[in-house]
Amino acid sequence: ISGGEDMATIPDKTEISWGFRYTSAKNAQKVMELYDKAVVTVLNQYQGARIETTKTAEFLGYTASNLQETARLCERLNIKPTSVNYTTEAGYLAEIGHNVYLFGPGKIEQAHSDNEYINIDDLMNYLNILKELTGVPRTLSCSII
Repeated sequence: ISGGEDMATIPDKTEISWGFRYTSAKNAQKVMELYDKAVVTVLNQYQGARIETTKTAEFLGYTASNLQETARLCERLNIKPTSVNYTTEAGYLAEIGHNVYLFGPGKIEQAHSDNEYINIDDLMNYLNILKELTGVPRTLSCSII
């Protein structure tokens, strides 16, 4: 939020920049409906007010299409499935017919944070799962330097 010279001055113009990430088109529609209602409320309350909305980007949400197959794969690989709300190309790949699984080492709670890191054990576990998925023997060694 920006606008005004100081806290005691009502500005002629205020600019609000906001964004959200959604996990499905249904969720995005609901958020936009709530936003539209809020806009109407503000415009009704403040005569002469004007609100301009500009969408700068949008990414297709992704929901796994075959949940049973995904659950079996996760069980076989000893992976706990979870939902996340971040942007990925998975929705576009699924839309054109690919089977898509999002998976990587580390903890999602700390991903892309100020102190992001991946434990070596998590990285080695990830490597072993990739070996399992690709048929490469787990005995094949790998060194992390």
